[in-house]
Amino acid sequence: MNKRITIEEAVSKIKDGDTIMVGGFLAVGTPESLIDALVAKGVKDLTLICNDTGFVDRGVGKMVVNKQFKKIIASHIGTNRETGRQMVAGETEVILTPQGTLVEQIRAGGNGIGGFLVKTGLGTEVQKGKQIINVDGEDYLLEKPMRADVAILFANKADENGNLWYHGTTRNFIPLWQPRRTGLWSKLMKSFQLASFRQMKSSSQAFSFTISCKELNNGNG
Repeated sequence: MNKRITIEEAVSKIKDGDTIMVGGFLAVGTPESLIDALVAKGVKDLTLICNDTGFVDRGVGKMVVNKQFKKIIASHIGTNRETGRQMVAGETEVILTPQGTLVEQIRAGGNGIGGFLVKTGLGTEVQKGKQIINVDGEDYLLEKPMRADVAILFANKADENGNLWYHGTTRNFIPLWQPRRTGLWSKLMKSFQLASFRQMKSSSQAFSFTISCKELNNGNG
C-alpha cells in the first residue's frame, strides 16, 4: 500500500473551518513548506492551536498575516505583532492559555482524559467561564482536553511505520501533537518521506501514510 502523498494532496484535506494543531516553538519545529502551501491555498476560518504564533515571516505567523484564522489558542503572541493587532481590532479571537495548561490539554485530548485540575489561572482572566472544583478545601480550575481535525509538524526523519525522529530543540512539544488526531502530517528535512498517523474520530481504525517532499539543504523546510 502506497502511503505517500504530495504536500498539495495533504493540504487539500484541510478545509475551511477546520481546527489545526501546529508544532513548533517560535517557529522551530514548524513545517514551513506545509505552512507555505496552506498560505497559497488560502484556506480560511481556521482555529489554530499552537504554542505561539511565530513571526510575521516565519511559522504560522505567515498564515496570521494572511488572515486565515478566526480563532487562535496559544500561550503567547508577543513575537508576532500582527496577531496582537488582529486581537485588539477584534478581527481574530485570541485565547491566551498558560503554556503548561495548553500542553496538558493537548496531551489529555490525545490520551482520552476527560479533564484535569490546576491552580494556574485562579483569580485571573484565565478563570472566566471555567468550572471551579474544590478538593480537600483547595480550589482548582477544571481544564478540558483539546483536540483538532489535523496536526502538522516538522521532523528530521521518519520510517515507513510513521515513527518520527527530531533533532535537538526541534522536538519541543511535538510528540504530544501526535496521538489520536484525525490527520497528522509531518514535514521532513529529507526528501524520502513525511510520516503521519490518521485516526478518524468516529472509528477505532487507524490509518498511516507519508508525504513525499523536496529535499532540503537546511532549516525547517
